[in-house]
Amino acid sequence: MDEGRAPGGREIDRRRDWELLVRACHTDVAGLGARVAERFPARRAGDWGEFLRLADEQGAGPLAASALLSVDGDVIPEEVRAALRHRLQLGTLRARIQVPELLAILGMLDARGIGAIAHKGPALSALAYGRAGIRDSVDLDLVVCESDLAAAEQALRERGYRRNSPGDLSPREEAGWRKAWNETELVSADGWTFVDLHWRMCPERFPFRVDGPRLWSRRHRVELGGREVRVFPAESQIVLLCVHGAKDTWNKLIWLCDIDRVIRASPSLDWEEVSAFAEEGRCRRAVGLGLLLANRLLGTPVPAPVLSRAAGDALGRLRAEVVDQLASGGIRRPWWLAHFDVLPLHLQIFETRADVVRYVGRTLVTPRAWDWEVIKLRLPDSLYPLRYLARLARLIVTFPREALRHRRGRRTA
Repeated sequence: MDEGRAPGGREIDRRRDWELLVRACHTDVAGLGARVAERFPARRAGDWGEFLRLADEQGAGPLAASALLSVDGDVIPEEVRAALRHRLQLGTLRARIQVPELLAILGMLDARGIGAIAHKGPALSALAYGRAGIRDSVDLDLVVCESDLAAAEQALRERGYRRNSPGDLSPREEAGWRKAWNETELVSADGWTFVDLHWRMCPERFPFRVDGPRLWSRRHRVELGGREVRVFPAESQIVLLCVHGAKDTWNKLIWLCDIDRVIRASPSLDWEEVSAFAEEGRCRRAVGLGLLLANRLLGTPVPAPVLSRAAGDALGRLRAEVVDQLASGGIRRPWWLAHFDVLPLHLQIFETRADVVRYVGRTLVTPRAWDWEVIKLRLPDSLYPLRYLARLARLIVTFPREALRHRRGRRTA
């Protein structure tokens, strides 16, 4: 891309790359070659750099590569085809590392009476895409009951894993972390494998309540590496994937692809169960937005009544805003709200004003991993509550510095 090109030109190119990437992630690749030829008429390998980076940023590198490699060879330069094959090979290689390790961990936990559930990652790839590796995944997500958490972490430590975030905590800090958050990250001794150990599906600061008996009462199994592993059923997957996407403001296209593929892979899907779970979990708007986005961008076959109910929740306009922002560079958020970790999209998907107030309040005072690891504030357990004040004080004290940095950035832009 030319350095002298106006910002407007860069945004147009980004939108065109985004549109091609979305098309490449469709299940129906008919006409994809024509779209490629339209986007890259000169057929120069050097023109593909931004598109390939975008595909990787959106977690859709292997998925898009698989579709694009089906296009006639004379449309895509050989150098680009080699880059696409490399992304597929990386996905396959990562799966060859992750799948045996996941199976070994599940077997180890099962031997100790811990019924862990494989979530996202290779298990989701097998369930939704038919094989591991086509969906890029960075870590292994495991869900255990909170009562099994200490035993599960101890088992992983014995396997050579160490906690990556947050670091070692005192008993009171550990209890506070579990109450506020939903996962802890561990890394293998060789640094190749990361495990996110979940005891809840969403941080406490969010009003979503999807961890009730309905979630744990229904299980499903998927074949992975020649063995069957426990996963959540498709109805639960849809709700959990929509909540995850909303929580992280839909900043990766692959999350919508996941929803699309789970639905397409589940012809007997019980949509009433999806709706009941979303209602019970206080995440009806989050699920509705996810389904509207998947249907709009990927043509996901969602029943008309389900889409109508979602649109009736005044989500149609929000969907249009999100689609436009995704196409132009990602969900926008004012810098000052980002500083306090309060995101506008979140405020629009909660069910009630009380949920909004609780979310803002808890976000401002709940210590994050950064607060433990950077502030290095060591307090006796009896003074643990002061951490909430320390978190809020840090945000207030650093606000003027961030404001100055933002102002300088605008002047030099």
